Amino acid sequence: MKIFTNRETTLVSKWFDGDLDELINQKGAHIQDEMNLTSFVSEQLEEIINNELNQLSEGYISEVVGLSFQKVDYRQLINYYKNM
Repeated sequence: MKIFTNRETTLVSKWFDGDLDELINQKGAHIQDEMNLTSFVSEQLEEIINNELNQLSEGYISEVVGLSFQKVDYRQLINYYKNM
């Protein structure tokens, strides 16, 4: 497991490793522009996270989780999974 510069990116990589690999190397393989790929991955990953964390839909915990995932560095994730 790769350790990224921030904790949130490392946790996302650990928890959603297979999903990230599929998103970046299969579903996003046709996207050549870095900005479009970053946008695609962030949107898709946000959807996956929301589906996984539905039980945290109330209160303080959901707010903390939501704010934490805003700190994910998608460029680092993309670079890592493209070069695996």
